[in-house]
Amino acid sequence: MAVNQSGYGYLVDEAIRCMEERLHESSLSLQEVSDYVHLSPGYLSKKLKESTGLSFQELLIKMRMERAAALLRDGHMLVYEAAERLGYQSYRSFSAAFEKYYHCNPKKFKG
Repeated sequence: MAVNQSGYGYLVDEAIRCMEERLHESSLSLQEVSDYVHLSPGYLSKKLKESTGLSFQELLIKMRMERAAALLRDGHMLVYEAAERLGYQSYRSFSAAFEKYYHCNPKKFKG
């Protein structure tokens, strides 16, 4: 999901890479990612919004939901396993987030 490599774009790309690698951490926060790329949380938030059109939280949800869809499409993972792998504390919260994002129950999506 590389955005660009000029100026602060490289750091935004690094922040996105950090998020992708840490999707499994339920407590992943803007502060942790901004510490990783050595930018203030406010500035990183602004740059993420400019680059992706999404806030940090919206981008994190999008990344988790896209990964969840890929895991469920693969067919080798149960819904609760996908939820755990993506940092959700409960099947119920994962299912609610998935339904809100895809307008479809994860069990039905999985088929």
